Amino acid sequence: MNEKTENIKYCFLLGTHTMMFCVGFGYATSYLQNLNVPDGAIGISISIFALLGALFQFILGRVADKSSRWNFKNLLILLVSVQLASSIALPFLTSFSVISTILFGLVLLLTYSMLPLLNSVSFFYAACNLKVDFGIARGVGSMAYGVISIILGKAVTSFGTGCIPFFAAAVALALLIEASLLPSPAGYTAAKNKPTSGTNANGADIISSENDSSNSKKQRPLIFRYPAFMLMIFGVTVVMVFHNMNITYLVRIIEKAGGNSTNLGIALGISAVMEIPSLLFYGKLSKHAPSRILLLISCGVFSLKALLFCVAGNVTTVYLIQGLSIGAFGLLAAAKVYYAHDTFDEKDIVTGQALVSMTEAVGMVMGSFFGGLIINASGINGVLWGGFAICATGTAFAAIGAFKKH
Repeated sequence: MNEKTENIKYCFLLGTHTMMFCVGFGYATSYLQNLNVPDGAIGISISIFALLGALFQFILGRVADKSSRWNFKNLLILLVSVQLASSIALPFLTSFSVISTILFGLVLLLTYSMLPLLNSVSFFYAACNLKVDFGIARGVGSMAYGVISIILGKAVTSFGTGCIPFFAAAVALALLIEASLLPSPAGYTAAKNKPTSGTNANGADIISSENDSSNSKKQRPLIFRYPAFMLMIFGVTVVMVFHNMNITYLVRIIEKAGGNSTNLGIALGISAVMEIPSLLFYGKLSKHAPSRILLLISCGVFSLKALLFCVAGNVTTVYLIQGLSIGAFGLLAAAKVYYAHDTFDEKDIVTGQALVSMTEAVGMVMGSFFGGLIINASGINGVLWGGFAICATGTAFAAIGAFKKH
């Protein structure tokens, strides 16, 4: 395998997959609204599909770990094929809102389910001693999200939400081609069982080591061994609840400010592009402040965003608020990975990375669920002020974790 070629392949793979997140989750509310699905039901539906996606992540990860036939490449091809079929079927079933909602939900579910398989690709590269630059790959993903959000926003304004399934089908087709071009994971099972060090798809260091099982049994549970970490990660999870509420109902925020789908696309694009500097230059930032402080700062910026959204009076203000993503999600995405690496002992490092990865999964489920309940009860203003209260609470827990003695 050629290292440069595999870097290019992986950048395209992550970039295209991130595009599907934009097409699916970024425009889920707009699409489901057009199917006459109530706002509250939209949030609850997205939370259900996200929860099922999280469960599928675990199942697919176990299958990819244990099966030589159903390795990451074959599973990825299977999932994308089903996603492509669902996307193609959607335009023909718009008169059946329940079926269309389920099919669109399947697109969301499968997008989320692919994440552990993308991680498996990174383990494969590390096992093959290929240096893949995951910082650049993540940056490409954010850039791709920004580009597709702007294009799709203009398309929805011009042609209506009916164009969304066509974008989903096009992105799924690109994913299918890219998955087919991945190297064959022959010998992957043997390689991954050896102690290795490398980097995963989230930019985290991967360290495998053999632990003495008898010593592990004598150790206290993780929650007592890493109390500061648990407080911090609980706070980050609560902040992610706000973040996903905000994404789900951003179209409502835009409408409240006097905008439309084009403005939604631009707002999503600004947020994605502003994440790139934090992802690319986190290494330099980390020389000036420890990861726990940078993680706390990102939570604080999220709280500032939440408060400003409550008082945003026009679309331009929304754009400016989205620019704060440079210190919000962009900083958090890198800081949480390094925080786990800096905090956990070597024998617990993989568990630590799993815990930080769960913050987004739990945040997505709870954010969609509570967002649906709140908007039913008190409308978009309730979502905005409720989101601020949730985010401020999460930041408070993160602060306690950041300054608690380990």
